[in-house]
Amino acid sequence: MKRKYYKILINNSIYKETNDGNVFLKVTPWEKGEDRRMTTFYLNRLIKNGMAVPMSFQDARHEMNERWNNVGRTWTFEGIEYKTIPNDEFHFKKVPSHSWYHKWDDNRGNERQTEYRYYLCMFQGKIYWISTSSYHPQYYLNPFKGIDIQPNGVDGGQWTRLRNVRPIYAKKPSENYEWKPI
Repeated sequence: MKRKYYKILINNSIYKETNDGNVFLKVTPWEKGEDRRMTTFYLNRLIKNGMAVPMSFQDARHEMNERWNNVGRTWTFEGIEYKTIPNDEFHFKKVPSHSWYHKWDDNRGNERQTEYRYYLCMFQGKIYWISTSSYHPQYYLNPFKGIDIQPNGVDGGQWTRLRNVRPIYAKKPSENYEWKPI
């Protein structure tokens, strides 16, 4: 199902249709605790009054990426401070990898092992796992479920370009409160 996108002209925000169809969700940067929902009834009133216009998928995604790339975030989780920096470029060589190993027996009975490396990043206000890709310039983002939970590639991830993801930094008390990439 293709989602509908609308730009609300009074606050310059983009809203995306949800699975429900009766609710649209704000997908441009929001404040913590902000109610991002908008009913179809209210949206139709805005459209009727010329305060909302439909957007194509491509235009909406392009503008969303531009707006999110210019936003930094800070948050605290389990006593550790985290942040992203606006327009900070993500580089695989500058952030630490998180590895998982997969073992199997080949057709000759020899045990083999493959290492899967993932890196934490933020994309449009959400945390994801990203890995290098042979589909450059596109990279697949796996939803983050926990630092010790291996991404499986089938949990509703998405594709994007590397320029749209941001590295995440942590300030840990054990490391003299220096910001370091995680």
